[in-house]
Amino acid sequence: AMFFFNVDTLHFSESFISIISLCASAASVCGLVIYHNFFTEVPFRRLFGVATLACVLVSLTPLIQVFRINRQYGIDDQVFALVDTFIITAVIEVLWIPMLVLASRLCPRTVEGTTYALFLSIHNLGLWM
Repeated sequence: AMFFFNVDTLHFSESFISIISLCASAASVCGLVIYHNFFTEVPFRRLFGVATLACVLVSLTPLIQVFRINRQYGIDDQVFALVDTFIITAVIEVLWIPMLVLASRLCPRTVEGTTYALFLSIHNLGLWM
């Protein structure tokens, strides 16, 4: 739905949509670096709790653009879309890495590959539903 809002309402071009994707990829790398430098020693439960709350709050920020609140404060739609995508993707990446680590620790010996693939398949199925 947000893609169609960006294209139909905000009139973002194809090249700008690709720049948003590039920004999301850079944010993923930044999220990995942030997790590695600051959160590797944080207990899983605390990290999941705080990151989930941050993810919920950050995931609501596209509503600012939908209701055009960013324009009331003079923030351009393209700038807001880039910054918003970057922050959301970085937070999601910080939440995703500990899930991968936890999934790898839950795998029993001799069937690590199969169990890990099963965990990730179930996760991906949940994303699509």
